Amino acid sequence: MCLLVCTRNLLARNTEFHDHGSTDGLVCTRIVAMAESTKKKEIYTYQAPWMIYAMNWSVRRDQRFRLAIGSFLEEYLNKVEIVQLDEPSGRFVTKATFEHPYPPTKLAWCPDPEGSRPDLLASSGDFLRLWKPTEEGVKLECELNNVRYLESSTLQSV
Repeated sequence: MCLLVCTRNLLARNTEFHDHGSTDGLVCTRIVAMAESTKKKEIYTYQAPWMIYAMNWSVRRDQRFRLAIGSFLEEYLNKVEIVQLDEPSGRFVTKATFEHPYPPTKLAWCPDPEGSRPDLLASSGDFLRLWKPTEEGVKLECELNNVRYLESSTLQSV
């Protein structure tokens, strides 16, 4: 299990990300820029059901406080979970979970704050994969690899 701690400091002028290692996973703190007139600090926590190996915050303004979290399981099939802060309740809720071959070594949302490009999540592991989150779940859009297949074998028996 891994605990994710998010701090929203409403006095901060800039958005900053800090990752702190821990013995049982990753603890992340995010300070979010908001109006200076509000002098309120809030702390949000999320407990992942497995050790966290990769994570990335979305920067889209239409998907505030959305986070992709990748698992580290000693199995072929691992998980990626997309969670988002439900601001009225003050809790992170799971928006989608999908299987990922091997632990994802890196997760990255499309860096598009305005939302003018497709909403995509990239993951790396054995291949580079592009995922598209939808209302129904997450769909694999593209799988990229660097393996070249030979049409005929150049090795001959002696």
